[in-house]
Amino acid sequence: MKKRFSYLLSLSLLASSLLSVNAAQATGVQVQINGQVQQFDQPAIIYNDFTMVPLRGIFEALGADVKWDDSARRITATKDTTEVRLDLGSKTGFVNSKPVPLDVEARIVEGRTMVPLRFISEAFGSEVKWDNKTKTVLITTNQPALQQVDKDKDESTSSDQGEATVGEGLTYEQAIKLAFEHSKDLKSAKIDIEKADKSLEGASDAIDFIPAAGGNQAASSAFTGWNKAQTAYFMAKKQYEIKEETLEFDVKSAYNEILVRQEAKKVAQVSLENAQLKKQVIDVKKDNGMASSFEATQANFALEEAKANLDAATKGLADTYAKFNRLIGKNANEQVVLASKPNFEKLGNVDLDTTVSQVVTGSSAVWLAEQNVHLATLDVKYFTFSGTTNDKIAYEQTQLEKDQAQVSAASTKEQIESAVRSIYYNIHQLEQQHDALKSNLEKAQEALKLVQVRYDAGMATAEDMFEAKLATEQLQQQMLGLVTQHDTLKLALKKPWVAGTSR
Repeated sequence: MKKRFSYLLSLSLLASSLLSVNAAQATGVQVQINGQVQQFDQPAIIYNDFTMVPLRGIFEALGADVKWDDSARRITATKDTTEVRLDLGSKTGFVNSKPVPLDVEARIVEGRTMVPLRFISEAFGSEVKWDNKTKTVLITTNQPALQQVDKDKDESTSSDQGEATVGEGLTYEQAIKLAFEHSKDLKSAKIDIEKADKSLEGASDAIDFIPAAGGNQAASSAFTGWNKAQTAYFMAKKQYEIKEETLEFDVKSAYNEILVRQEAKKVAQVSLENAQLKKQVIDVKKDNGMASSFEATQANFALEEAKANLDAATKGLADTYAKFNRLIGKNANEQVVLASKPNFEKLGNVDLDTTVSQVVTGSSAVWLAEQNVHLATLDVKYFTFSGTTNDKIAYEQTQLEKDQAQVSAASTKEQIESAVRSIYYNIHQLEQQHDALKSNLEKAQEALKLVQVRYDAGMATAEDMFEAKLATEQLQQQMLGLVTQHDTLKLALKKPWVAGTSR
């Protein structure tokens, strides 16, 4: 009985250190921003020796826009080019997507969301000092503090809270513009157009009339040269279009992959926190003879695995950013905030055969293949016989080159048709999966809310909270992965040749 009481006492103290507010609510702590005393709708509190203040009050005082995602229990604040993100109960914050360890996590106290003052202030470039004599937090910013606005509702339930937004950052359209401006391939393709234009101009000056096949050798040669130069000019322009289309697809793919990698890293972080808590609980049980060494070893293995998974997720995100940055001309190590997220919109009533026909007809790849057939046909039609014994062999080779170009064009059409059908079916499969996943996510979110209520009432443990949160985060990760894949495939459906040439 004594051992069990000791265990319960230890576990209680552990849960208290992890999850409850230890300090007095009315501490008399003042907060000054640029010399102006801040009057928050709830006084600052001290938790584990760190000052915490109401969410909306401090962000608005610092001039930041704040959003609350109720389903994810996530706070996102933006100011100029800085984005700060906090998840309730997590000891990891994010500044422009970079993880920052927190001394104390954001939490709800008496119906108000409270956040760590020093972290928030310093994240937005402010200087923070503590005046122990007057018990005052002194914050110095680069601009005046804004007037406080009283709120009658809790931040987490206020009617102005919508879906979490990234705030100020790089939109997908801006990324495309940067990529177009930076691309050396596009610059080279533009020079090719100019060169082809000059060649066409020269070839045009060399012809006086359109000769008949097999007629005047010089005239035929000049006309063939002009026809080829004209075709080459149009092909150069089409190649430029293809490079633009391919670059657009590359940017979309990399942009969406960053969003998925960010979510994967978040899940890995929650998994690590869950493993840390479980290990602490097992350690307490083991100290009181209620857990075996095997269980402790397994908990330690799980913790190390969670750390490795977070490291892998962090590296994966960095690698994806490096790929994205190469496209838009940024430093490889820079991790710009992304401001766009794809919306999930089903294809609707789209006839597959009609879509295949439209895509093939408008395909840049098919057009180029057909122009190669045209050029090969010209070579046959205006073949110049020199009067030597090699004429027959040379003519037959020219005919074979035409046949080869025709086979290649037919093959290109077949590949485009096959790609359109495959992408079409993949899109519809994702749309079917989306409905089921959406239902599971909604159930997980409701379960998380229920566990939160039970936890607040002392009827659920910290482990219960972390498990429910992790389940929700994992489903959100799956949903984002599905939505981004669906978004990328919809672009590939219109221009499947870009997916085939994407680097």
